[in-house]
Amino acid sequence: MRYEPITWRERVGTFAREESGPTASEYAIMLAVLVLGSMAIIRSIGSGFRGIYMTIASQIPDA
Repeated sequence: MRYEPITWRERVGTFAREESGPTASEYAIMLAVLVLGSMAIIRSIGSGFRGIYMTIASQIPDA
């Protein structure tokens, strides 16, 4: 039996023909959208809490 190396084109072609290839790509895109959305929400909430904290801190007299 002779070993023949697989080229990257053959690997990409095999990956594209398999049903798990598109599924993995879809999951990767969904994960990226979820991560970016979560980052935007967390940043927005953080800014809101910072404003509330600064308002409260400015109303507390210095000890």
